[in-house]
Amino acid sequence: MRNSLIFSLITGIVGSFVSLTSFADAPPTSQLPAHEQAIANLILGEMAIEQNQVDTAHDYYLAAVELSHDPDVAKRTVYLALMSGHINMALNAAKEWAILAPKDVEAQLINLDLLLKVHQTAAAVPYLQQALKVGDKNTINSVISELQDAPKTLQQTLLGSILQLPANQQSEPNLQVITSLLQFQTGNPQQAIKTINAVLSVRPDWPQPIALKADYLINTDQINQALAFTAAKAKQYPNQPMIQLIDAEMLLKAKQQEAAINKLQALKAFPETRGIALLTLAQLALHNKDMTNAAIYLKEATSDPLQADTAYYLLGEIYQFEHKTDEAIQAYQHVADGQHYVTAQLKAAALLANKNQNQQALELLSNIKIDNMNQAKEVILLQVQLLMKIKQTPVALQVLNKAIAAIPNDIELLYARSMVANALNDDEQSEKDLKEILVLDPNQTTALNALGYLLINTPTRYQEALDYTQRALTLAPQNPAILDTMGWLQYHMGNYQSAYHYLNRAYHIDYDGVIAAHYGEVLWRMGNKPAAKEVWQGALIKFPDDPALLDTIKRFSENKPQ
Repeated sequence: MRNSLIFSLITGIVGSFVSLTSFADAPPTSQLPAHEQAIANLILGEMAIEQNQVDTAHDYYLAAVELSHDPDVAKRTVYLALMSGHINMALNAAKEWAILAPKDVEAQLINLDLLLKVHQTAAAVPYLQQALKVGDKNTINSVISELQDAPKTLQQTLLGSILQLPANQQSEPNLQVITSLLQFQTGNPQQAIKTINAVLSVRPDWPQPIALKADYLINTDQINQALAFTAAKAKQYPNQPMIQLIDAEMLLKAKQQEAAINKLQALKAFPETRGIALLTLAQLALHNKDMTNAAIYLKEATSDPLQADTAYYLLGEIYQFEHKTDEAIQAYQHVADGQHYVTAQLKAAALLANKNQNQQALELLSNIKIDNMNQAKEVILLQVQLLMKIKQTPVALQVLNKAIAAIPNDIELLYARSMVANALNDDEQSEKDLKEILVLDPNQTTALNALGYLLINTPTRYQEALDYTQRALTLAPQNPAILDTMGWLQYHMGNYQSAYHYLNRAYHIDYDGVIAAHYGEVLWRMGNKPAAKEVWQGALIKFPDDPALLDTIKRFSENKPQ
């Protein structure tokens, strides 16, 4: 079975498939039971994607869905296609998923999302309607969150598609809320308020449209009207905690913090508002730099299932700020889902690495569940960093080779491989990757600088190094790393005064061990040995383990450069 990092990351999300070796001695797929044949097709489809055979992968995926008539297989197919960046393939599988599971709100929402991505708004509307019909109270919040971030042109076309529906469908309250939002987002606040008022005339105690109307009023500079509106609703419905919560948030926006805190304290007594009230109180405490009470509120909030992940994440940040490393790691590892999940696991792994618990950090990274390629890349880059730290540089190169095959033309991955290749003394590969980055982005200063620095190793290529470094310096004239490269190049070219000029600037802007090593060496060569020693000794305090600094000091320790 393959040990591809990308494969393991993908299968960590979509479920455990039968391994390829289990089919080694199996009969042809046509003789397998339908469900096993479907799984085989999924795996073959994933292999086809890795080989960039998109049409073949598409056929395998859809065949798997048709064979199984299983919504779970369709769901896996969707997410595999998405992980590989093939939206149209995902969309075809998503349509089958929605047919097989018409009451699965996730199936409806994924179709909505994908159709909006390809700007098929008219086709998206039925999935929007079905999602609102079969979903719970959180579904409309999810839709609102997505549509608020959509491009305005997309909001406009979706609104136009909704307004083409028959009147009896347009007047459905859930859809009216979405219509109102789109009207506001596309620059028609008066019509948005009129539409939301129509909803409230039917359901006057519905928190979502109350919150939206208050936001509309605030965003049109009618804060007093917004405050009066939510206060009236809170008075009218004293036993509805969510409406009281909206009023508390409005008080905060009106900078009436004491009244808001009193209301939030009361809302801790109600299960449906307890978690969010505690989180809000914690955020207020953090704003006031009251870490003690913030931590108390967050610990309480961890008992709320809906807010626990956010609470643990914020607790981790507090502990990390306070240098309570073990507590921070534990808090981050308690984040099990949600928007902070991947970031929390990466922070936990980084903290473990800082404690030199490198194997534990690598194990944590290998178990992270990811749901997109950007997250996969973050995991890979940290994994490579750790592998380099524990001197497993060839393994780091293997990881990056596989990652770049799965995510080609990615500047960060190419740069990482260039640095790893350089550490392995493979200047040819390092140069190749840096030049590939410059094809993708000719003004990528980090790559320009790295290429200039790399070519200092070859005296016959000093002019090339100078060209790349000058380009980088023109784009970022105050960048200390680029100034260091230019100074170090001038030093190797024998231009000591010019080298001193650049390295002195770099050192006084912001130095690291390498810059201090280079600057001290130039000072020494120019005859100012006391200044060189002072630079090195000062740098040793800040960077006691820097290899370049230590090597330079060792070479000049007997006052005789080798």
